[in-house]
Parts: sequence; C-alpha cells; structure tokens
Amino acid sequence: MGELIALAGPPHTGGPGKEAARARRRAVLAHAEQSNDGAARTGRSASGSSSGSASAAGADRQTLSPDAGTNNRGKRRRARTTKSRSGRTALVLGGGGFTGGAFEIGALRALEILLGPGAIGRFDIYVGTSAGAFVASFVANGVSAERLFAALQGDEEAAGLRRPGRRTLMRLNLAGLARATYRVPLGALAIAAQMATRPGSVSLVDAVTRLADGLPNGLYDGGGIERYLRETFSGPGLTDDFRQLSRRLYLVATDIDSCERVVYGERGFDDVPISAAAAASAALPMVYTPRRIGGRSLVDGGIFSTTNIDVAVAHGAELVVVLNPLVPYRNLRGEGAEATETLADRGFAPIGYQAFKMLAHERLQRAALSWQERFPGTDILLIEPDPDDRLMFETHILDFARARTVARRAFRTVGARLLEQSDKLAPIWARHGISADPVRLRRALGSLPRRRRGSRLGRIVTVPARAGRALAAGVR
Repeated sequence: MGELIALAGPPHTGGPGKEAARARRRAVLAHAEQSNDGAARTGRSASGSSSGSASAAGADRQTLSPDAGTNNRGKRRRARTTKSRSGRTALVLGGGGFTGGAFEIGALRALEILLGPGAIGRFDIYVGTSAGAFVASFVANGVSAERLFAALQGDEEAAGLRRPGRRTLMRLNLAGLARATYRVPLGALAIAAQMATRPGSVSLVDAVTRLADGLPNGLYDGGGIERYLRETFSGPGLTDDFRQLSRRLYLVATDIDSCERVVYGERGFDDVPISAAAAASAALPMVYTPRRIGGRSLVDGGIFSTTNIDVAVAHGAELVVVLNPLVPYRNLRGEGAEATETLADRGFAPIGYQAFKMLAHERLQRAALSWQERFPGTDILLIEPDPDDRLMFETHILDFARARTVARRAFRTVGARLLEQSDKLAPIWARHGISADPVRLRRALGSLPRRRRGSRLGRIVTVPARAGRALAAGVR
C-alpha cells in the first residue's frame, strides 16, 4: 500500500484561518529554539500539527521494464551494485533554475540532518531534471548536502568544492549575439520596406516576431556549466562516468527536433559524460543554447516533464522523495492577507513568471492523479516551497545573487515541515529501513538565529501539516 505525503502549502483561504495556520508554523520553530536550550527538551521526539493523510490504492507494485516511458534503446549496460532489497529508494530533483537548485540544496540539508550523516548519498536511484540534474550529479557522486550547502554559502574550504561563479554558469553566447548584430537590423529594414509599400500590412506582433528570428538560439552557452562539472568530477573520489557510480543516476533532457525524452544513464545512453548530460538537461530554451550530443539537439528536460518521477518507479523505486521547486504564488488580497496589489499591477515579468509556474505546477497535479493508478504501492514524499513564500516568487529562476538566501530559507522551512509531520513520516521511513532522528533536526533548527520580522523577504513560514493532498508527485 503506497502512501502520499505532501510537505507543501495547502490552498489558502486568507483571513483568520490563514493566520492560525501561520501561528502553528511559527510554533514549530519556536519550539525548536526553546528545545535547544536544555537536554530535557531536546530529548523529546518531534511532534507537530497534522491534519490528514492519503493513500494510493493498490497493494502490488507494478513492474516495468527499465526503458518504460522513454525512447532509449541500445546496448546493454554492465551490471551495477545496488542494495539487496526488493524495494529501492529514489531521490527525484526537479527543475527551477538557480533558485530551484538553491531550494533543493537547502531542503536536502534539512533532510540529511533528519536522516543522519551521509543519508542523502544512500538512495539507490537519483533522477535529475534541469537544475535538479546539476544537483543530482553531485549527490550521486557521494557529495553530501552539507558540503553543497557550504559551497553555496561561499565556504569552499569546508565544502572541498569550488563554488561556480556567475560567469561560469552564465557564459554569453558570443557567436550568436554577434550574428544578431546584423540579422536584426536587416530584419528591421525589411519590415520598414514592407510598411512603406503596404501600409498597415505589418502589426506590432508581426514586427516583433520577425525581428526575433534574428536573435540567437540562446543568450548563454551551457558549455561553462559542462566544463565546471567535468573539472569538478575529475577530482579524487568523483567520476564523470555514469557506469562508474555505485548508485543509479538518470539525467533527463528533451530532443527539440523529435520531441522525445532522452534519459541519460539508461542502457545505451550511459556512455555520455555526466557533465554533458547535466548541461543538456539544464539548457532552458531561449536562455541557453541547445546542447549537441550524438547528433541530437537537446534542451531542458523539464519541457517533457517537471520531475520525471516515472523514471524512478520504472527502475523499482518503492520510496520516492521528490523535490519540486516550481510552485505558483498565491497572491491573496482578501481579509487578513498581506498583498496590497495584484500581480497584474506589477508588469510584464511577474505575469509571465506566474504563468510559467502555473503551467508547470498544474501539469504536475493533473499527472499525479493518473500516476497513482499507474504505479500503486509506492510511497511518495513531495517537498515544495510554500505558495505564499514571497521570496521564492520575487526571486526569478536565474537570480544567482539570491541563491544563498533561498537555500537558507529552504533549510528552515523544509526542516520545520519535516518536524510537523514527523509522526506521519516515521512509519514510512521505518518501512524502508531508514532511521530518522527528529531531535537532531530540532536542535539544528533551534540553533539558528532568529530572522527579524517584517523584513522585505517576509517572515519565515512553514506549511501546516496537510499530509496527502492528491497532487503529491506524479509528473510522468
């Protein structure tokens, strides 16, 4: 019998109910701070408000072929060493740009403290999409969340890793931009000539579309990302070869010509360097140039699916921990709400950003319903940002400067959620042979400095226990 538990924000109603929920959230962190003051309190097991659960129907897990749901075919891979358990565990990391990757690192740090040192590296299967492919390639290599968190905060000595700079991650597509310097003006001249000979024949939309044809196929070149990963994975104890990993790693990209999903790490697709596959998976269209691998033009794996959870289930995962950073913002303006203006009042960018997140998240929710029927018997833990977290909304996905702040926020909020639902999570961890220690996480949260209330980034908020919303995890 599978169980779905969502550590994510419930639908908001505003007013007193919303304030009561926030009070419960603050109480978890306050309790953690108080508990850290004495041994007597730290010895208590974590508890929190819980408001329900849900189960996925079906007692028998469906068995799928390794290539189910993908286009991958080819030579057989050599056998890898995996745990001698019938039920495998999987960590699935979705996309969301720099902001999404930072959220995942902070959330993984909280999860690692709960489950113990090295726990993040003991999953059997890792699936990464877009920014999640970047993070997953490190975790599958045995790099702890503690080290990733330290590197992101700039403590390279403690992390033993070099923090990639903005120029590395956002290397300009100079060749494409150079071509645009003459292609766009030529297009403008052609439009002007048509308007002069046939007035009214060209609308503003027509003009913009035709001028866009002269723009490059991406503002940035993902080669900087690939080079950083390749150089990093050449270090001691790390590898850039899927076949040399002790755990299974699958990185998802999309073939822009055939519209097919390509899962690197699958048989026949495991001879590609991890660095190249991760860069392809993270090639957000129009932002990064498509990556060329084996005659394919590849873009962001999130185009096909936000999280590609089915890849983990197809390889036998019976416990799937999913991190999905892309959640639309609930800008409530009713009684008791904080918002004073609509998103429509804020201009072009917020509208587009909200629409992008709504499309991605709505697709995830719809797919979740069918996913429960396709793959019964799998336990799923979905971790998402809170829908009313202004920091996550106001930080666009390519805002590298705020990555540290986002990671710290994710550590606190996800940590608080894990404590809130520790009672419901305990039997799931136990069912899969995983030991969890809420006391250790409570101590870690209690040792953090308090954030000043009323800051521009908003208060620290966590989601009240709302286990098992039916949207829990299922894109593909």
